Amino acid sequence: MSITDFISDNAKRDSNMRETMESDKFPKASFEIKEVVAKGGNHVTLKGVMSIHGVSKPFSFEGSVSEEGSKVRIRAKSSMKMSDYGITPPKMVFLTVRDQVDLNVDVVLKR
Repeated sequence: MSITDFISDNAKRDSNMRETMESDKFPKASFEIKEVVAKGGNHVTLKGVMSIHGVSKPFSFEGSVSEEGSKVRIRAKSSMKMSDYGITPPKMVFLTVRDQVDLNVDVVLKR
C-alpha cells in the first residue's frame, strides 16, 4: 500500500504525516498475514509482519470477518507506535503529535 493511501479526517495532517514518514524515500507500507486465529463467532486475530519506513516487525490486528454475498469483508483495528518503526512524531508550532497511531482496516475481497 502506498503511504499516500493513508488518510485521516484532516488533509493538512495527512500531508504532514507523509512528510514525517518520508514517503518519498519509503513510499510503501505492508502487512503480510502469516496466521488467522479464530476467536469465536466472526472475531479473528490477524497475525503477521508490518513493514513501514524500512522496518519490519511482528504485528497483529483484532477484527471480524463476514460474508456479504459473493464477497468477504475483513474489518480490523490495531495501534502502533511510530517510534517502533524509526519515525519521529512530528512537532508543529504549539502541538506535539502523539507517538501512537490508531489503524483501521476495512477490506472487501471477491470470491
